Amino acid sequence: MDKILNVNNISGGYGKTNVLHDISFSVEEGDFLGIIGPNGSGKSTLLRLLTRVLKPDKGRIFFKNQNLTEIDLKALFRKVAFVAQDTQFNFAFNVWDIVLMGRIPHLRRLQVEKEHDFLIAEKALNMTDSIHLKYKRIDKLSAGEKQRVIISRALAQEPRLLFLDEPVSHLDIGHQMQVLDLLRVLNKEKSLTIIMVLHDLNMAGEYCDRLLLLNKGKLIVNGFPSEVLNKYNIESVYKTKVLVKKSPVSKQPYTYLIPGGSIKNNRGLYENIINKTW
Repeated sequence: MDKILNVNNISGGYGKTNVLHDISFSVEEGDFLGIIGPNGSGKSTLLRLLTRVLKPDKGRIFFKNQNLTEIDLKALFRKVAFVAQDTQFNFAFNVWDIVLMGRIPHLRRLQVEKEHDFLIAEKALNMTDSIHLKYKRIDKLSAGEKQRVIISRALAQEPRLLFLDEPVSHLDIGHQMQVLDLLRVLNKEKSLTIIMVLHDLNMAGEYCDRLLLLNKGKLIVNGFPSEVLNKYNIESVYKTKVLVKKSPVSKQPYTYLIPGGSIKNNRGLYENIINKTW
């Protein structure tokens, strides 16, 4: 398969502080890539660099062999969509108007949406089980409903590459599975390339073909879930004891937390806290 994304030795962050250091990897068309790691490891920062929210201080990113920073933004967003972790709206738009915003990259200046655009927007709402929210105001929705609308807007862009930052963190388990199952269908049947940040290691192992494990701004390992989600990698990065077994359903690695495991790995820290507090 052709490579859709090449990341070559990028470093970057906020102001003069680099969060990420010398990150390199590539993504082939049709990949489903998960980015995992503890809080503060640089997962969201990496997505912001890959979507041009931030500019690398070092290194280069290529989208389909073009330098990402040199691609016209409107042309880029006809092929790339991004679902942020928390999206804020300054006005109380209704859901239909928000999803139609996903069609903007496909419209000429001052051009209004046509029937074709309406059909695509409606299809996107149906895919996320949100069509019943069509005429509701975004500020009247629950956090989970709002997230499904944001995903619908991204799908309305008809992207070839979809970035998602913790897309199911606000959803109940039923809608978590619905969204992840939908992403897998789009990935397998429509060859949609997906790069997704997830905290849940078991979801990452179930749905992603490959995983990047980050820690302290560095890429620790890049590989299949069976190569990344092992006892050594998880315990060394997350600083807690775990048991890793194969899922009885999918045979993918499944991580079990051991109660008290974080205390064993951080005994000095806890003893210091207790002595100062008590």
